[in-house]
Amino acid sequence: MMRFTTAAVAALSSISLMGSAATLFTDSFNSTTLGPAWSASGTNQWRVRTSTTYRNGTSGYGVTLDDSVGDNVYSTSRLDLKMNLATYSNVVLTFRFRNVGEENDSSDGLFLSTDNGATFSKIWSFPAISSTFSLYTVNVSSAAASIGKALGPNCIIRWQQYDNYPLSSDGVALDDVTITGDVVASTRSGVGAIPYTNGTTFRVWAPNASAVAVAGSFNG
Repeated sequence: MMRFTTAAVAALSSISLMGSAATLFTDSFNSTTLGPAWSASGTNQWRVRTSTTYRNGTSGYGVTLDDSVGDNVYSTSRLDLKMNLATYSNVVLTFRFRNVGEENDSSDGLFLSTDNGATFSKIWSFPAISSTFSLYTVNVSSAAASIGKALGPNCIIRWQQYDNYPLSSDGVALDDVTITGDVVASTRSGVGAIPYTNGTTFRVWAPNASAVAVAGSFNG
């Protein structure tokens, strides 16, 4: 096992064996508040919140996006997940989703930014209104390539809803978000901890090891 100080991994976003598939993120929203990876924003009377009414299954929470006031003022609700995807290929997003009452609008859907939020492109549209959650899969790598973008250290995946009434007249619900990716072997030379601008490469020679782990003051 390699052991390093917190400073050695200050820029580290994930640790995986080179060339292997990795779970980069997962969240089933088992708390009343959103985790630190998430950020919510919007316009006018926007609302993003956890919910026990709109969730997949019978335990935990889901997350809803809707307008908090029913009137003729249209609002945009956004839920963002920022990810460093610079060292991964075949990045796949899976999530449970329910369109509770949302009419189709061009501002609705799943959006991707590769430039830290400066620009966004739609990569998935909301499904039809439904009384149940369904599982959806989006290959983020393929989606980025289709719009002429490359995944890097400043990616934002955004669920966005636009309408003028609260649930259940309008609005959508999200649950069980997972992102996986194939680790791209580093081209940086050296052995041990190799820091660089957007992370840290770890390399060891252990031909008979069944697993490799990194431990230090950052994880106790």
